[in-house]
Amino acid sequence: MTQPLIEKLHHLDSILHDIRQRYDASHSELLSLKNGPQIDPNEVERLQQQLTESQAAYEQAQQTQQQLEQELSDTRSAFEQAQQEHSSLEQVYNQLNDEHQSLVEAHTNLNDSYSELLQKCEALEASNHALLEKNRLAREHTKVVMHRLTLIDQAAD
Repeated sequence: MTQPLIEKLHHLDSILHDIRQRYDASHSELLSLKNGPQIDPNEVERLQQQLTESQAAYEQAQQTQQQLEQELSDTRSAFEQAQQEHSSLEQVYNQLNDEHQSLVEAHTNLNDSYSELLQKCEALEASNHALLEKNRLAREHTKVVMHRLTLIDQAAD
């Protein structure tokens, strides 16, 4: 974006240089005609008109150059601001990326802990099932023993 403005400024500079040369040539020719013995009023008028046009073109070119220099300055300021914003965004991105990595690690750790707890839970469930089965068998055995004791007590009476 800056390069086209710089090229325009160089082009305007060359135009200003050409206008300045034409202005100097016209001015020199006008002075020589004023100083010379032969004065052609039409030639003087033509040279004055040419000089006036050159001055107007020179002033216009200067205004255009000032405008382009202002645009270049504005563009540079915008570019610097964009660089600062880019730097800020890059810092935010890096911070978010670090947080993401931390969260990934925490997730992995939690997943590992969950797997361990799940294995412990399955082991406890298996142990609980075995104890329940043992308890059921003990209850049945107790029932049989109580029935036998009841029969023995009835026979003894």
